[in-house]
Amino acid sequence: MADFPDIIRPVHEAFRRKKIVCPEQNCYKEMLFFEENGLGQHLRSIHKKEGNAKVLAKARLKTQELYGRETLQYISAISEWKSKVSDGKYFDVGSGEVWLKIFAKDAEEAAKQFGIYLQCSGRLKSYAEESKPCKIEVRSMEFEARFNTWFTYKCTERNTQGTAIILECCFIKKVFFHITRYNLC
Repeated sequence: MADFPDIIRPVHEAFRRKKIVCPEQNCYKEMLFFEENGLGQHLRSIHKKEGNAKVLAKARLKTQELYGRETLQYISAISEWKSKVSDGKYFDVGSGEVWLKIFAKDAEEAAKQFGIYLQCSGRLKSYAEESKPCKIEVRSMEFEARFNTWFTYKCTERNTQGTAIILECCFIKKVFFHITRYNLC
C-alpha cells in the first residue's frame, strides 16, 4: 500500500488560526501571515501604510485565494494517492475556469471534493442563508453531471463543528457509444 503523502499546508494552518496574509506584493509572495492587529502594525512599520478596512478586506481576499490554491494542490495529491490504494476512476471536475482531475468512487464524491476547494476559496455559499448555489460539473467518458452546491456546518463525532458539502444533482447526460460492425471478410 502506498504511504499517505506528507503534505505541508501553511495557508490552512494560518486560516485555522484566523491569520491573514500581508497583501503587499513582496510579503504576499513570501506568504507572511498576521493576526489583524499584527498586520496593521506590520503595514505601519515595514510598508509605511495604514491598515484600514480596505487593506484588511484585500488581505482577507488574498488569503482566501491562497487557501483555495493550496486546497487544489492538496486534493490533487490525495487523489493521486487514492488512485493507488482504492477502487474508483478519474473524473474531470470543475466550476467556471477551474478544473481538476479527481479520483473518486463516483461523481458525487468527486463533486464533494471539489466543493471543498470552492468552500476554502470563499466561493461556496451557505445553505442556511438560502444563497444561490455554485455549479459544479463532473465529466467522465460515460456521462456528464451538474450539481448545485452549498456548504453547511455540522457537529462531528467529536462534538466539534465541521463543514459539510451539500449537493443537488440537477443534470445528467449519459454518453452512449455507437459501435458499427465492419464486415472484414
